[in-house]
Amino acid sequence: MLGKREPLTRSAKFEQQVRHVVLLLVTVVLSANTTAEPAATGELRIAVATNFAPVLDEIAAEFTKATRIDVNLIMGSTGKLYAQIKNGMDIDLFLAADQTRIRRLVADGVTFEDTLTTYAEGRLVWWHPGSQPNFDSENTLQIGNEVGVVAFAQPDLAPYGNAAESALSKCFRFDRARIRFVHGENVGQTYAQVATGNADAGLVALASIRIANGVDEGSYAIVPRDCHEPIRQDAVVLKASRNAIAAHQFLDFLLDERTQRRIAEYGYTSL
Repeated sequence: MLGKREPLTRSAKFEQQVRHVVLLLVTVVLSANTTAEPAATGELRIAVATNFAPVLDEIAAEFTKATRIDVNLIMGSTGKLYAQIKNGMDIDLFLAADQTRIRRLVADGVTFEDTLTTYAEGRLVWWHPGSQPNFDSENTLQIGNEVGVVAFAQPDLAPYGNAAESALSKCFRFDRARIRFVHGENVGQTYAQVATGNADAGLVALASIRIANGVDEGSYAIVPRDCHEPIRQDAVVLKASRNAIAAHQFLDFLLDERTQRRIAEYGYTSL
């Protein structure tokens, strides 16, 4: 299972149930007040890293069907979303593509620390349409002369870009004078650069490949784990949330075993 939460003891489960009941009662009282904020309508606002957005869109639809709580997804690079949250963006839950930004928010005291959760670990792939790339026994890959433009996400904005930069340094062999690198703002844009032919090859999320239709199974190779730091993706509920109950409920839904199995089908790895 992907979710990185310690098993709850019986007393901890009881305390969690009590907390949820108390939160529910508070919401009932607030909803009875005619001056309550508009967010009491029940819409849940989730900021999500681009790599996970297509998967979360499906999960959110199932959550809405089960709970009748509408979900509004705000997607973008982890770095940009983090900056927007720091500047007061109105969201309930943040699903990042790394752990660093989430833990900065926790350190700043703007989140419910007990909701800090690793919900997935992403995998990076080298995608070269029309070829059959493979890493050798020493976890290295030679980029051939037919590749002139390579795409990967901006390292300062996207964790997948940071992993790609590390992988290129550790596990790829190429002529630096011959290859030109282009950057997408996020890993979704990087996928588009390769898919449209604006880049000959690129380092993209395995999930992007799995979600797309028509990608040749032999045209990509999963980058070995030793080539970069793990892409562990964390989530947390914001203290400024105006729908904290629904945010907790969604996080539990995300970590449910059935949901985690679906996430794994898109190329995320068990922790």
